Amino acid sequence: MKDTVPDEIHRLFDRARRAADAVELTYADSHSTSAHFESNHLKYINTRSVRGVGLRVIHEGRIGHTSTTDFGDLNHLADRAIESSRFGQKARFAFPGSTGAPQVRLYDEAIDALTPERAVRIGREGIERVLAEFPDVDCSADVGWSTGCRALMNSTGLNLFERGTSFSKGLSCLQIHGESLVWTDEGDSARRFDPAMLPHADKVCSWLRLARREIQIGVEELPVIFTPKCLGLVLESFEANLNGKAEQKGVSLLAGREGETVADERITLCDDPLVDDATGSYRFDGEGLPGHAKALIERGRLRNLIYDLQTGGILGKSPTGNGLGGFASAPAPDFANLRLKAGETPYAQMIQSCERGLLVDGVLGAGQSNVLAGDFSVNLELGFLIEKGEIVGRVKNAMLAGNAFEAFRNVGRISRETEWHGDDEFPYVEFLGLVISGKEGRL
Repeated sequence: MKDTVPDEIHRLFDRARRAADAVELTYADSHSTSAHFESNHLKYINTRSVRGVGLRVIHEGRIGHTSTTDFGDLNHLADRAIESSRFGQKARFAFPGSTGAPQVRLYDEAIDALTPERAVRIGREGIERVLAEFPDVDCSADVGWSTGCRALMNSTGLNLFERGTSFSKGLSCLQIHGESLVWTDEGDSARRFDPAMLPHADKVCSWLRLARREIQIGVEELPVIFTPKCLGLVLESFEANLNGKAEQKGVSLLAGREGETVADERITLCDDPLVDDATGSYRFDGEGLPGHAKALIERGRLRNLIYDLQTGGILGKSPTGNGLGGFASAPAPDFANLRLKAGETPYAQMIQSCERGLLVDGVLGAGQSNVLAGDFSVNLELGFLIEKGEIVGRVKNAMLAGNAFEAFRNVGRISRETEWHGDDEFPYVEFLGLVISGKEGRL
């Protein structure tokens, strides 16, 4: 993989610029490798390289887009983009000029130097740690890394280039007790190399220990603590409604409510593409606008929705630097790194001061919820009953129901600790009065 844009891409850009009224070119080149374990053993090592180019044009007032990974077929790409504009949306924006880009750490040379042998050792170390305590568990693991670059140029004078890396590792375990299945997983990802798999293995083991005792409950209204890994279930309704595309379609419940209180005053939710080493970080979005941190909800009040150039143009809103997408698709509004502000209560104290409640680390069936309306009704995959300040066992055969918007207005405690999972950084959050429906009594 070269650190410069190939000459043939520059020639394509020049041809497109002469043919179309305005043009934007996206170039990407990436190489990825992964080591995958199944049933406690190495299954395969896979490598993949992708190099592609996308053209977005504005021609006769309309938007066209096309892309290819076939670099032997670049001569007609500009013609195809112009042809597609005949059926495209009317452009409500102009391509931005050169504005520069902020600095954020996206690249780690240690990932560039990583070998498959080292990755296999990392995965095997985690599996062996779990099997040492739970020899009957079926473990899977993945260790993956990638290096790449992307370039963006347009006919208004924009010319940007950046390199990036990513490294991810994860461990999942399945344990069978008679007719009961316990499945748990832990892992992380970042743009820096971090080989530490044992902390994830230790956490998996702690969940498996807690799951040894199984508990049946009936229908109850309880305080529920969501782990950072699972909190996205409740936040996805906010994400969907904070997207400018939902506002454009007329389905966002938050559109036009800037300044209103939509959550507990301790809730501050930000989108931040300038976090060093975070997987969702970038210097510039897919349209060349510089990345910047922005409050979506601040102290419970709605502050911003996110927009790309076209969506913002249609709605008469300023773009927020969230026009994301690869070379194969036109940019659309999306989030970078979502960060929910930490609270003041240590996680251990949240557990110890809970008289009776539920700790949730995994659910099933989230896709069946009414995300835009905020409603959710999901099966517990990994949930634990808390009694008198102690986690006493795994809750089996139970469902959890509630509404995300109501839940965030009825928050108990928020942990001092936060964790990164993918491109989200969240604390532990306690919601008061969610409904649990167990096998001993259904709603």
